Amino acid sequence: MSQLSFLIFTPLLLGFVFLAFNVRSHLARNLSLVSSFFTLLQAIGPALRVRANNGVAAREGYDWLPAIGLRYDLAVDGISAVFLLLVGIVFLMGIFASAVSFGTRYFGLM
Repeated sequence: MSQLSFLIFTPLLLGFVFLAFNVRSHLARNLSLVSSFFTLLQAIGPALRVRANNGVAAREGYDWLPAIGLRYDLAVDGISAVFLLLVGIVFLMGIFASAVSFGTRYFGLM
């Protein structure tokens, strides 16, 4: 699994875990904080590589159903690298500003 897929599936899987299991609110908030911080750190890499690679920082692609031409393609260019950083910062600030009393489901949906 590449870095771009990891950026997508790590918070997604953690959110499913929070929604499926009854995790304590303190633990859910702390795990969400760690996951968002880790995602932000992972987003810094492609953002720094944009200029060095002529505008495309990272690209990955896999054949899902080659018989019908279905592929899984992800790429990060200049504007999407900025949005990756922005989303990482906004989610981190949102979790910092959230009260623990909101509950596990709130952090699972973030």
